[in-house]
Amino acid sequence: MQDLKNKHKNQTAWIIGSGPSLEHLTQEDIGDGPVITLNTAIIAVEPLNLSNPVYSMQKDGGSKRRRSTANGGDNLSPDCDHRSECGVECGVLTMPKKATLLLHDLESKYCFSDYHDRYVLNLKELGLPKNVFSLIFAVKAAQYMGCDDFKFISCDAHTIGDMRTYIPGKGIFEENYLEQIGRFKIHLIGIPHEFITPGRWDKEVKVDEKKFIEYIEDMKIMKLKKGDVVFVRVNHPIAAEVAVSISKGVSEKLPKGINVIVFDSAADIGVMRAGS
Repeated sequence: MQDLKNKHKNQTAWIIGSGPSLEHLTQEDIGDGPVITLNTAIIAVEPLNLSNPVYSMQKDGGSKRRRSTANGGDNLSPDCDHRSECGVECGVLTMPKKATLLLHDLESKYCFSDYHDRYVLNLKELGLPKNVFSLIFAVKAAQYMGCDDFKFISCDAHTIGDMRTYIPGKGIFEENYLEQIGRFKIHLIGIPHEFITPGRWDKEVKVDEKKFIEYIEDMKIMKLKKGDVVFVRVNHPIAAEVAVSISKGVSEKLPKGINVIVFDSAADIGVMRAGS
């Protein structure tokens, strides 16, 4: 792990999640600096043949390992009675073809033990007092490597409120990241960052108010019901000044009984559905 300390000092980290927009990822979405993929996102990234250093973070461990608490808990163990049976995947755990493998000593220490280029990270050295979900773990790993700017790609739950996961070759699956959204924002305080959503969302979701209203009208996937709350995150040089007009415009476009809250954020414009 020490070999990674400040290896990418003052560089930009490109952290790639598994939202549905991952299906539209291209080389043009990624700039200079190390790339850290989360779980199965590596399947979409390696075929791009990037010149960047690429890290495949497989923090959560395989589905066959013994553990007293499921992912996200603190009472964890990497012990596994099937260490020689990893194959190329084990649950969401996916072995890269050539990327550097990043593992967690409390969850995936013994996974892909024969892989040629692997590092086992631990919470204490990353400055974490307890176990965290993968996106925070990736940020801390990048900071450990010396990165001081962060680009989050295909983290769709945090930008357009799409909680689903896309696994290349397998399809799109329902997830629930509502709890993670709030917890993740705390870790972004004070660090330069940007969210990037490949594909049509980036083309349609801009800071222009007219475009934003069009985007709301087109969001049939939200299936909003009376009592739901729509949170609108605005990345705009004068976000505070346009918040009132955007809130009014959005409210007019949505069904009656839907509450709209607008606030400024260092993220692309996005929508998150809450309530039931």
